[in-house]
Amino acid sequence: MTTPRDGAEWVTRIHSTPRLPRGEKHTLDAWLSSSPGNARDFLRAETIWRLSGAFAHDEAVQAELGRLRERNRVSTASSPRRMLGWAAALTALILGAVFGLRQMQQQTTWYETRAGEQRNLVLADGSTLSINTASRVGVQYDSQQRLLTLERGEALFQVAKDMQRPFIVRAGRGFVRAIGTRFDVLIDSKRNVTVAVLEGRVDVVPQPQTAPAQVDSHMFLDAGQAVAFEDAGKLVQANTEHASTERINAWREGRLRFDAWPLGDAIHEHNRYAAKPIRLGSPELADLKVSGVFRVGDTEALLTALRRLLDVRSVEQQDAIVLTASGAYPQ
Repeated sequence: MTTPRDGAEWVTRIHSTPRLPRGEKHTLDAWLSSSPGNARDFLRAETIWRLSGAFAHDEAVQAELGRLRERNRVSTASSPRRMLGWAAALTALILGAVFGLRQMQQQTTWYETRAGEQRNLVLADGSTLSINTASRVGVQYDSQQRLLTLERGEALFQVAKDMQRPFIVRAGRGFVRAIGTRFDVLIDSKRNVTVAVLEGRVDVVPQPQTAPAQVDSHMFLDAGQAVAFEDAGKLVQANTEHASTERINAWREGRLRFDAWPLGDAIHEHNRYAAKPIRLGSPELADLKVSGVFRVGDTEALLTALRRLLDVRSVEQQDAIVLTASGAYPQ
């Protein structure tokens, strides 16, 4: 294969292969280090790649790109690595500003589910949207992009390919870009966002609140991989239970599947679907392990299993069901 000669060719090569071979990565590093002009060329190409697919005809974005190029005309003494960090940071900030503007200008169709409710939708392009319990998703389609906003809860996206209109999901302080893939996005009670890929590939772009020079880069995820970003926009390791493919496939079938989950996590997952929540009466119960498969919202089946397997008792109160060790009494 011919070695790329400029930034555009390198960017095309990087985004057309699941993983750049080690030899090519070394060649790219050497090319970037050899000249500040090469680093600037790569920076511009990468930035344009991220934005042009969705905003090629958007005057506001093109103006932002012009300011981005001008802002990054740094001296030859600047570090190529630092320049690339600025590019990732500024790209995330531009995405946030432009998407915010579009949300005000375009009509959004919102879909909501109550606690215990799930919905499956086929969108205008043939993509499918599965909305989990207590969730809210907004859909905006136009001739240039497909933009969805997960405001709360969880959704599974099966994306129909459309090279002319990128499929972008906004959740918390970040974005997920996909072309043809299947992935799950979950916003937890702390407003952290978990992205888990079941098929295909996505690009996760956090939009941090920190200064641009301190921003983490974006991350590509392939099938079976997951990542999370905090409410502040920082990329972190995904919670194992949240990112579990088994958990995602189970909720799609109306089931909860626990495979040696800590009881505290299992109860929290159950409560997302329940009319009356379960509460742990003593903190030491939280680390007990629980396994099993239950229908979503079937509180009695879960309680029966816990009483048999973990030697606990349950007491129903006005606002919750309190779970305690046998012989103990709820506070």
